Amino acid sequence: MENTETHRLVAIVFTDIVGYTSQMDANESRTLKILKRQREIVFPIVEEHNGKVLKEMGDGLLMMFDSAIQAVKCAIAFQAKLKDEAFSLRAGIHIGDVVISGQDVFGSAVNIAARLEPLARPNGICISEDVRNQVRNRMDVILKPSGRRELKGVSEPVRTFEVLWDETITTEPEGFFKGLWNRRLIQVTLICLAVIAGVGYLMQWITQQYGLSPFLVQFSIVGLLTLLPSVWTVTWFHGRAGSRKWRPLEKVVLPANIIVTALILFFIFEGKDLGATTREVSVTNIDGKVIKREIVKEEFRRSLLISFFDLQTKDTSLQWLQFAFPEMIEYKLLQDNYISTYSPFLLVSDFQDMGYEDGTGVSISSYEKLAQENHLEYIYKGNIQMVGDSLSIRTAMYEASSGKVIAEEEYKGSDIFELADEMIEDLRSDLDIPVNTDNRGQMLPLKEILTKSEKALQYHVLGRKSQAFENDWNELLYYEHKAVEEDPQFALAYAFMLNGNVAANDQQGIKYTFDKLMKIIHRLPEKIQFNIRSSYYNLYKVDFDKAQAVIEMWTELYPDDVEGHIRLYQMYSMKGDFKNMIDVLKTIINLDPNQYAFILELADTYTAVGDYDKALELYLDYRRKFPDRVESYQELGSFYLQVGEFDKATEAYNKILLIDPGNVDALVYLSYIQIYTGNLEKARDYFSEALELANSGQEKVDVYSCMAQYYRFQGKVANIVESLNKKYEAMHEYQIPINVFIVRSIEINNFVLTGDTTQAMEILKDLKNEIMPPYNKFVDFGYLRVYSYLRDTLHIAKTIPIAEEAIQILNMDVFRPTVLSARGILAEKRGAYEEALELYKKALEINRSRESVYLDIARCYRLMGNYTSAVESIEEIYQQAPAEPQRNYELGITYMQDGNNEKARKYFEKALDILRNSDPEYLLYKDLMKEVNKLNETKEAI
Repeated sequence: MENTETHRLVAIVFTDIVGYTSQMDANESRTLKILKRQREIVFPIVEEHNGKVLKEMGDGLLMMFDSAIQAVKCAIAFQAKLKDEAFSLRAGIHIGDVVISGQDVFGSAVNIAARLEPLARPNGICISEDVRNQVRNRMDVILKPSGRRELKGVSEPVRTFEVLWDETITTEPEGFFKGLWNRRLIQVTLICLAVIAGVGYLMQWITQQYGLSPFLVQFSIVGLLTLLPSVWTVTWFHGRAGSRKWRPLEKVVLPANIIVTALILFFIFEGKDLGATTREVSVTNIDGKVIKREIVKEEFRRSLLISFFDLQTKDTSLQWLQFAFPEMIEYKLLQDNYISTYSPFLLVSDFQDMGYEDGTGVSISSYEKLAQENHLEYIYKGNIQMVGDSLSIRTAMYEASSGKVIAEEEYKGSDIFELADEMIEDLRSDLDIPVNTDNRGQMLPLKEILTKSEKALQYHVLGRKSQAFENDWNELLYYEHKAVEEDPQFALAYAFMLNGNVAANDQQGIKYTFDKLMKIIHRLPEKIQFNIRSSYYNLYKVDFDKAQAVIEMWTELYPDDVEGHIRLYQMYSMKGDFKNMIDVLKTIINLDPNQYAFILELADTYTAVGDYDKALELYLDYRRKFPDRVESYQELGSFYLQVGEFDKATEAYNKILLIDPGNVDALVYLSYIQIYTGNLEKARDYFSEALELANSGQEKVDVYSCMAQYYRFQGKVANIVESLNKKYEAMHEYQIPINVFIVRSIEINNFVLTGDTTQAMEILKDLKNEIMPPYNKFVDFGYLRVYSYLRDTLHIAKTIPIAEEAIQILNMDVFRPTVLSARGILAEKRGAYEEALELYKKALEINRSRESVYLDIARCYRLMGNYTSAVESIEEIYQQAPAEPQRNYELGITYMQDGNNEKARKYFEKALDILRNSDPEYLLYKDLMKEVNKLNETKEAI
């Protein structure tokens, strides 16, 4: 007999009707109908999938397919068809080698398929690992692992899988979180968040190491977070095993998410620099050498207010450390181009106004106020304790805008230099300052750039404290000399010694200090070097062009460094170069819009050149930004006062008193308003109250200046002199002596109001001897002012060449109007009125705030017989001080010479009303009475 048995690799499908036996017992005829219905549905589907039903075994079916894919697809197809029927099947599938004999098959594959079938859910499909390996990645189904199973007749456990051909098929409710877990959404999200955090830390490290924009960290994190919807979409559809087919929704969500992410990144980071935090610049120095530097872009700079430290121990020998640590921190950070520091020594007067006489124990709220007023971002505060033989120091970094603590640190040790170095390292880290971008390498330790001697540092700090809190320059010099005795390489001590010698007007001391300092200037941070070199050419070499060139090199080498531009502005300001002042101020504001104080400086400069519209716009803009700050109304009030809008000025100063009751400046300027409008009794009330409240030297100077003006309006010469002398005395409380000497020489014409030059000449002679060259040349302008006031043409002619030389030597065109006006007086005396007029107008073009020049122009027009132009010139400034006697006198004499005696009398009477108690020898009073008598004689003759 011929053997018909064959061996083949086939897929075996076993099915069984769920609950068939119980149904047969309950209703045999109905069950038979189910069998018939099974044949009607299943058999055609098997045939469609190229399979074969080998036999029926009661309610079960044995099927065979040439491939596992065909078997699984067929099982899915008939299960889907049977889903809405009155019965359901279980199906088990395995693939393996079988023996086919006629209509029957034998082998382990058949046995395993039969054992898998009961493991399936109703209407479900259970497959073996061998089938799963055949169909995965080739069918759009989800294959859910269901564990290893011990199967009867099979020697080893078999890994089984459930075919989730329809996601709605389940006999157990999955639940929301379980569904997310089964789709791996939760797992993938956690992994993504971990990856995003890792990328953030990696980007932070990269930006720190290579000086890249810190915005890159945010850019990376935001970009990855906004791509999460794409990750969630893909995971939702493909998170379960076996799901590979791309759905239409995915094809929409993914590109849409990429577009939205790009838009979000664009709007958030538009205008933000995502490149390097520095850029290279090169400049040629005054010796012709090309220097290259990596400079920090302004948007990556941080501004920091350092506080004096608090001392939490009764050991007074440690008090100097409260000032030493801020000094060390500020000094070392001058090496760091990323951080702009603000020294607490610059706030001494503010501390004292707040009641903190020695600047310590200042509350954080007070520091917040000071930081905000100076537009600083962060505050660094510390306190010192002793623990055994070691110092214990706690520091905190605050956000100035919110007062929020962003970092706290603690340090212990006995070496103050090492402790300060540690603080600075942590401070830079807390501010996210790049660690390896300084073009000169790592920041040098304090012992290398400051001093190794703790005693030398102590002397330096004590000297600086004496100068800052008591304006004691002699004490500063004493301690700085002690400091350099301890450490002859202590460059910073020599730098402050230089300041002390300048303040003391000690030319030999200046020469000695420069000789020492220039040999070790390399130990100073570069920014201090620029200032020292500029001073070297100013004070020692008397080469002002080179002094300015040094500062200009600073601004070229560090074009984004605001401090250099501020120094350049100061130089232009000393020269009276308004055009360049405006240009530099605009540069400062453009570089750092937070430099709000320079917005006010720009407004003041526009006011000085007569561009009142631009000035007012800036003042009002500042007030809109800071409606609760005193300076907003102070500057606005000063503007309105200068242009003669007294009601608006009064409103502004009264607003100050609401914000800060007892504000001395507001009271002083309210007094000026009353003086200029002729309410002298009320003016006295205001400045008397201000004098009682004045504490600082600056406040006293403001009050005494106001009093001098008050007495000048009334012609009280002795009172004017007394007020000015008190003013100069108060100036010594906070100004270096040389500055006081210069102011005295400029204001010297106040001492010749009676025509007696004796006192003025003695003062000028003393000043000439007291002020060191070349700054004693300022006295020459004093002489010229005296002779011009007295219209002493002989001495004016002799002094003009001397003053011209002084302008050339000092490089200060700010005094050019003084010389031009003096030349105008000479021309006027010769009867060359056109020439005189041209000279006066040139003086006015340089500085429109010189009100006396308007009167010179008016007088010149009057002498020419052009009374209309004369009146117009006076009226340009008349409303700024309608009660001022000189202006009323000039209007009166102009109208009188024009034949309008009625108007002449009106203005003479206004002048007399103010000068009614004048000293008889006061020149203006004598001239006024002379003209009044002429007018009266004319009336009597009529």
